[in-house]
Amino acid sequence: MPPNGYTTITIPEETSERLTQLMIQHELETMSEAVEYAVDSTLTNDSLSDAELAQLLYQRLRSSDTNT
Repeated sequence: MPPNGYTTITIPEETSERLTQLMIQHELETMSEAVEYAVDSTLTNDSLSDAELAQLLYQRLRSSDTNT
């Protein structure tokens, strides 16, 4: 169970790999920081639900993976 104020997510291995690449490219220390960075760079609408946000992040990471 995650600490208070945190949520656990399950992501495909390919998404994890992309987040790891993001950590290296932007000198982020944790996967959490990589997720936050990806969300901040992707998010254009603050009214998204957690599920919508996770789906958007997954699509964005998947899209950037196919474009590299």
